[in-house]
Amino acid sequence: MAAGAAGYPVGMQPDPVVRRTNEIPGRRIGLIVVVLIVAFFAALELLGFRNTMPPRSRTAAIMTETKARILRHAATHGEPPATLEELAPPEGAAAADGTPPAVVDGWGIPLLYETDGERVWLRSLAHDVEVGGRGREADMEGAFPLKDAAGAWLPPDTPWERDPLGRAGEDGGA
Repeated sequence: MAAGAAGYPVGMQPDPVVRRTNEIPGRRIGLIVVVLIVAFFAALELLGFRNTMPPRSRTAAIMTETKARILRHAATHGEPPATLEELAPPEGAAAADGTPPAVVDGWGIPLLYETDGERVWLRSLAHDVEVGGRGREADMEGAFPLKDAAGAWLPPDTPWERDPLGRAGEDGGA
């Protein structure tokens, strides 16, 4: 018997159209799976599930950024702001009407701010909005100096005297 293309007997070669149509369903399923995966992650992004930082960690980050903004304000204006609303907003954070956003913690509650002109205290009352508390309800408080021993304004990267996560001193020790 004579051999045809690809070693098949003459007249017995597989139909190329049939072979290709048999492969297409597998390709379609793979394409559908890829599209579904992309759609799933796009939906997560649109629904805001990307930011999964816990509120306490987010609050500590917000307080650290606010500390830097306070120190920049003090160095620029010669005094700390009277309120947090006086701070320049973070880059790209102004509302459509130009007003700066409120400085809020990881639970969306405005931070408390106090200064004596030498030192600043920032406080979050946490999600229970009550003074004190333990565990998840524990307040977060950060304190930092505004000036060095010579009376010069400190730079924005000045370490906390007491950081918002409850550690004292620059190195986080007691």
